[in-house]
Amino acid sequence: MTFKTLPSSTPAILWRTIKAILFSFYLIFITTFLLFSLLEFFPDLVKAVSLQSIRYYAQASEYVADPTLVVVPRHANRVVDAFDFRGDVYSPGFGIEVPPISYHASYTNSGFRTNSSQPPFDMVVIGDSYIEFGESDDSTLSELLKQELGLSTLNLGRGWYGPPQYLEVFKRYGIGTTAHYAILAFFSGNDAEDTRQYIRWQRGGEGGDYYSFVVGRRSFFIKYLHAFRDTYKAIIHWRKELPRTESTEAANSHAVHPDVGMIQLGGNLVPMYFNYWNQHATSTQMLEREEWKHIRTVIGQFKALAEQHMIIPIIVFIPTKLEVYGSLFDHQSGSRFLSRIHEQLQFDMNTSDALEAVSQEQSVQMVNLMPAFRALARQGKVLYHPFDTHWNVTGRRAAAEALARGIQSTK
Repeated sequence: MTFKTLPSSTPAILWRTIKAILFSFYLIFITTFLLFSLLEFFPDLVKAVSLQSIRYYAQASEYVADPTLVVVPRHANRVVDAFDFRGDVYSPGFGIEVPPISYHASYTNSGFRTNSSQPPFDMVVIGDSYIEFGESDDSTLSELLKQELGLSTLNLGRGWYGPPQYLEVFKRYGIGTTAHYAILAFFSGNDAEDTRQYIRWQRGGEGGDYYSFVVGRRSFFIKYLHAFRDTYKAIIHWRKELPRTESTEAANSHAVHPDVGMIQLGGNLVPMYFNYWNQHATSTQMLEREEWKHIRTVIGQFKALAEQHMIIPIIVFIPTKLEVYGSLFDHQSGSRFLSRIHEQLQFDMNTSDALEAVSQEQSVQMVNLMPAFRALARQGKVLYHPFDTHWNVTGRRAAAEALARGIQSTK
């Protein structure tokens, strides 16, 4: 038996190949790191070179880090216009024609929605995007509440925030307003998860991001790695994108998309998409979790601060679309929706019950919007944009009316 030996030049070729590969990696690292550094120091260049489709740079162009709020808007006094918006969870793949929503929003120097009221304010309204959202500046919840009560209102809503940030917003912007009422709006869909994410972010360390917000990270190199990863993912996504009309399950047929629920309203079937589903836990089990213990602390501190400044604190419970409309589903709904809905309905009161328990424990008035919203749903009212997380103007007006009744009961 004979064995072939490698040519004497093989080690040299192998070494040259390794050096070429290492040099290529070095060039990629130096080039991308220098580009990243340039964009970090000059963030306005992100829009100039159209990198907003890359997650990291989209965040960096809109937000800056904050030591207690995680992030705050980078640009003050901005204006947002959208004319072809169909909802934050809309997809052409649902195969459903959804009329566009015209959206115009202007912001103050502090990065909150513009108010028609001027200081001194009688009432501050604090919360997440439910408080920030409004198709126009005069249709936000705070503006509709002003119409109901005739009180000067300050909108302190900001998307992506949760209860720990609400408390900080109240400290920074609320207690110096001489307001008579402070309303903290708790959204059932994600405020507990927001709190869990905030606790993780506070602890720092690896994996300590608040959701996908990495702009708040202190480590320059870690932020670079996130930017590199997000850029790579964006490139892969661009390469996979092919021109197509409606190449999804429901678009090529008349069948209801598996994830769409068909809701019976006033004798009609209204298609809706539900992106917040109920936790599979009782209210008692939820209250034992770390995030709910933190929520209890937040509400207690909110009450103490408010009363210290002669402000009446009020908690408002905002239900999810599923909690309001889930029980009105029709069996013509999509298959995946039907596979989940029966189990979901067993837990559709757990979050409101948990918040009710905390509010009673802390002796803070709570206005629960769920009963009023469910009654309106049974009357055939559409209170949410069917393919968006948020209320439409009918829903915000209903919330303002219910909240106004709750506020008047405190007098």
